[in-house]
Amino acid sequence: MRPAAASNGWWYRCSANARLLVGCVQFGDGDGGGAARRRGELHVSKFSASISGRLEQERRLAGVSQESLAEVLRVSAETIGRYEAGEEWLPADQLATAVAFLGISLSALFYDCASASDRWIAIRRPLNILSTGDFDEVAPLVSLWEDKRGELTEDIEDALLISGMLDRVVILRRPRKSARLVAHHFGSRIVFARPADIVDRDIQHLPDRDYGALVADAYDEALWHGTPLVEANRAIIGTWDGKTIGARYDRVLLPWRWRSSDQFVMCISLRRGQLAQMDSAAAVLPP
Repeated sequence: MRPAAASNGWWYRCSANARLLVGCVQFGDGDGGGAARRRGELHVSKFSASISGRLEQERRLAGVSQESLAEVLRVSAETIGRYEAGEEWLPADQLATAVAFLGISLSALFYDCASASDRWIAIRRPLNILSTGDFDEVAPLVSLWEDKRGELTEDIEDALLISGMLDRVVILRRPRKSARLVAHHFGSRIVFARPADIVDRDIQHLPDRDYGALVADAYDEALWHGTPLVEANRAIIGTWDGKTIGARYDRVLLPWRWRSSDQFVMCISLRRGQLAQMDSAAAVLPP
């Protein structure tokens, strides 16, 4: 979500040398000025609440506790809780410090969270992130998608083999006039399910059914829009052998068409950090 530009309005200072326009409220004189000012305060309040909620999501995605962020900002954990609950406004200098510590840009706070629960969080990223070094591995596949305009050809398999990513990719097929999402290919290095157990079955039949429903929603959205989607994820996932793991990864979804009939969607996962073994199947993400 991008704020609209305007010639007059209020500005949220993010550093000594840069300012980000996040909203516009026209202030007038006389009796109308008070009403406009109250509307302005409402806009500011809504913006502050939105930023507070997004900051909490990014903190959880990064696996950072309230206590750790509080230490960096030199405030108490209780203060962080009030910031995230929208009960207090986060000062601009602390906001700049917080996003730097979490490893994100300030603009990332303007993108809505795709999905969140006590076991996972998935946050949408702008497509221009694909041009950064963190996504060099998928750049050839994204370029091929752009060149082919989403038309599935034999070049795709060759590109996957050359890139060495075939064993980390999931490809789902949606048959014509069907709502099903059937696993067409499931990479052997994806640890939470065995290819033999899921290929030719609906993706919802993953060992962790709740996680299967989550990823199915993301695949559905990519096919619906017909454009790539990028998400940053942290999830606790039940595996095929009864274990529970914690994973932080980015996910790139590429929708494909096949000869005007079946649709396909490719998921490329890029792990960010090591997998964590959870002590309990009921484990949840830290608050």
